[in-house]
Amino acid sequence: MAASRFSASFGMSAFGVINNTNQTPQTKSGVQKCSFCSAVIKNMLTRSPHTPVHLLLDESAYFITGAIYLKRPLLRAKEFKEALLECMMRYFHREEWQLCHWVILDTHYHLICQSQRGDALPRIMRNIHSSVAPLIRAKTACIRPVWWNYWDYYPRDAPDLTIRLNYLFNNPVKHGYVTNLQAYAFSSFHKAYAELGREQLVTQFRSYPEYKTLLLHEAHDDDF
Repeated sequence: MAASRFSASFGMSAFGVINNTNQTPQTKSGVQKCSFCSAVIKNMLTRSPHTPVHLLLDESAYFITGAIYLKRPLLRAKEFKEALLECMMRYFHREEWQLCHWVILDTHYHLICQSQRGDALPRIMRNIHSSVAPLIRAKTACIRPVWWNYWDYYPRDAPDLTIRLNYLFNNPVKHGYVTNLQAYAFSSFHKAYAELGREQLVTQFRSYPEYKTLLLHEAHDDDF
């Protein structure tokens, strides 16, 4: 897999190992993406009393968390996880976003992706959730709604993104599903392991141990 804009802008290989930890994401003009003026930020934010704030950025890396309402384990069945992943791949591809990494647990999921047009994000997430919800309702007779919400986060720089990537990979261990990451099927960890090998991933985890104590402030410090 060739390195994408995701890789180039954050100094990362196609599967997440930092090449240059001092590199900061930049626009085509060379200006750091983090240096947005308040007026631009204000225009990019969408607000609602019932949904989180979303920052809609073009050609940027995102860390996304999605959760089932009341943290019910509605994604426990393999067929639901497979259906969710298929929808993720379909709708991100449709909007020309790159789904770089993912992990799906019984109550929530985490994604790392690269945007094309930032304003497509709400549509992508709405399509994913609305496509999977009827299948879950039909086979579990659960009460509505199926989904609680989704939260997105824009990594500040390459180290910040790598900490988030480690958090994503480690999520099945964090929540007690497995003790060995290779034992959990519904994660892109296996693809990273095949491409990078054990030593590089071990180095990545050791170099950025902050994932162990990371709080997802965008999700109100909830335990996802």
